[in-house]
Order: sequence, then C-alpha cells, then structure tokens
Amino acid sequence: MIEPRLNPYTDQSRMRVVHLSLVGGLAAFAALTLVLSGGEPPDSPVSQVPAVVSRLIGYALLVGLTIAVLLCRRRITRLRTGTDRDDWWRVNASTSVVLWSAALGAGFWGILAGWLTGDKTLHVLSALVGLACLLWFHPGRLERSG
Repeated sequence: MIEPRLNPYTDQSRMRVVHLSLVGGLAAFAALTLVLSGGEPPDSPVSQVPAVVSRLIGYALLVGLTIAVLLCRRRITRLRTGTDRDDWWRVNASTSVVLWSAALGAGFWGILAGWLTGDKTLHVLSALVGLACLLWFHPGRLERSG
C-alpha cells in the first residue's frame, strides 16, 4: 500500500507567499520610479494633458481603489475557533486576492500618475497608501479580524 504524501504547502502558506510578493512588487516599483523621477518627468501622452487633470485622475484612482479595498474587506469572514485554517483560506482566498489587488492597484496607478506628471506628493502618498493597505490586511489580520 502506498502512503499518501503530505503536502508541505498549505493554502495558508500559499496565500502568505502571494501577499508577500504583492508587497515586495509594489515597494520595488515605488522605489524604482522614485529613483528614476530624479529629473524631468518622462515624455508620455500624459504630458499633453493639463497637469491638474492628470493629478485629479491620479488622486481619484487612489481614493476610489482605497474605498474598494475597504468595501471588499467586509466580505471576508472571521476565522472562527475550531475552523481549519486551510478550509477558511479555500473559502476566502479569492476575495483576499481581490482585496490585495485593489490595494496594489491603488498604489500602482497613483505612483504611475505621480511619476508621469512629476507630482512627488501623489507619488509618495500612493506608495504609502498602497503599502499601508497591503500591510494592514496581511493574512494573519484577515484571519483574526472580522
């Protein structure tokens, strides 16, 4: 009789890896664009649009996606005592990934808009808000809070 092999990679550990890669990717993108923005903003179609309009679009994306993160968070149920963590992650994994992707999108698009318009405030604020949302809703917190 062949013994079944135990899978060392649980759903919980997979979600932690996904979360860590999103945090690392946003932090690396923010750092890279901050270093590259030392001089003039790059030539782009955005430079043809008035700066006020570009900035308003960037701030609107940042606020809109941050609201989406908060609304999406309400759909994730709390891990109850006696519930298997892997079962809980199987139920809440897709919603968690959508939540993290919205936080990543808020940061990413705000950073990009800030970089293309030369608006350092939007650039840094977007990086901070995106990273704060990702770090605030880390897998352990999603399990504990409801």
